[in-house]
Amino acid sequence: PADFYVWSSGLLQNADKVLNEEELKLFEQSKTTDEILHILTAEQADKGGMPRNNMKKTWEFKAEYLPDFAFAVSNTYLWDATSVQVGDKRVHVHAVYFKDSKDFHEVAAISRETIRLLSDSVMQVPFPYPQMTAFNGHFGMEFPMMVNDGDGENRNGTLFVTAHEIGHTYFPFYVGTNEHKYAWMEEGLITFL
Repeated sequence: PADFYVWSSGLLQNADKVLNEEELKLFEQSKTTDEILHILTAEQADKGGMPRNNMKKTWEFKAEYLPDFAFAVSNTYLWDATSVQVGDKRVHVHAVYFKDSKDFHEVAAISRETIRLLSDSVMQVPFPYPQMTAFNGHFGMEFPMMVNDGDGENRNGTLFVTAHEIGHTYFPFYVGTNEHKYAWMEEGLITFL
């Protein structure tokens, strides 16, 4: 339905067809700034998102070389976006979350700084994907270009789960380890780092 939004592994291919003019402007602007832009605000979520007609929308995403994917769908999530310079490219960063989340309003900034830290200091290998979306789900789970983070019990919990799940971009996804057979090379290394 047209009042729902979709976020997914992969890059949105038809933003001009699924976002209205104001959303599209913020979406495009967020690709080139370190500023946190609020594409969907609490006020808009209370109204069921930006005004739309009653038609259906098809969201199209494209990605290459992903061993897995995830997506999230909502008509009530808030949506923040920003980006971060990594080497000679910018990584587009999104956080989508429940309006009453305790800490998720910080997750776009936490995600941006995690990607910067991993790329410049910890791994010293540029972040391998062009985008990262953190969505406010339950517990924590990693996917290429997306992470599912539950609300932390406190801010430190939110910092940990966000950084931890984004760190999985390197182990297992970038290096291609078998996460079921060699859990220590995935959970162990990322927790240590």
